[in-house]
Amino acid sequence: RTAALSHDDKKIAKSIMEKADDLELPLQRKNLSLKGTSSEMIIKANFEVPIDLKLTTYNFHYEVNTRAPLF
Repeated sequence: RTAALSHDDKKIAKSIMEKADDLELPLQRKNLSLKGTSSEMIIKANFEVPIDLKLTTYNFHYEVNTRAPLF
């Protein structure tokens, strides 16, 4: 498999970005990683959500990693 995203990988990335937008998550495409192997798809996403604590704002960092088997 080449380093470039395949057509299906681009569809998956687009779908993830659309869902993040629907959920109002501040995910940027540059912080989304897709890697497909012969047996699984590995998806990683990193983003920060600002939390207003009235006196200060805390940036909560999320790092999401998931694996899905390919059938």
